[in-house]
Amino acid sequence: MKKIILLSMLLLIILQSAVFGQSVKIGYVDKVKVLTDLKSWQNADKSLLQMKENAEFELQRMLTEADSLSGVLQNQMMLTETMRTQLQEKIEQISRDYQRTGITRQQEILQKENDLKAPILLGFNETIRKLGIDENFMLIYDNTVNSILFASGGRDLTEQILFEMRKKFE
Repeated sequence: MKKIILLSMLLLIILQSAVFGQSVKIGYVDKVKVLTDLKSWQNADKSLLQMKENAEFELQRMLTEADSLSGVLQNQMMLTETMRTQLQEKIEQISRDYQRTGITRQQEILQKENDLKAPILLGFNETIRKLGIDENFMLIYDNTVNSILFASGGRDLTEQILFEMRKKFE
């Protein structure tokens, strides 16, 4: 559906330009390349990966503790009923903590991702908009979302956008 809409827009622009004798300036950008080549994006990814690894380690530690207590509970015949009850309560508490911690860490990671990457994405959009206005582009599209219908008539702006983004974020 998106391809049909994009194709319709391109045809409309080209036909309109032909009728009015204007040249059509179309460009495309590899957004993934721009973002992944930026040091600030790479640093954000590293920071997020470290947060994820720390969260996984913390959760794994909780699982290991719960498994250990479950093993004690199952293998120790000499436990009193009070001790069994205490171990079961401790295992249930660890299970609740595990769920709560997992949700909390996931929310923290999403918030951190937003804090680190949102300014870069805003800068990317501003850079595209400025370039489009400054160089009179009729259309600039992202070629990483299967929206390229025909690219040889367009101009690849990836390196120019990457250059401008590096000035802002590095």
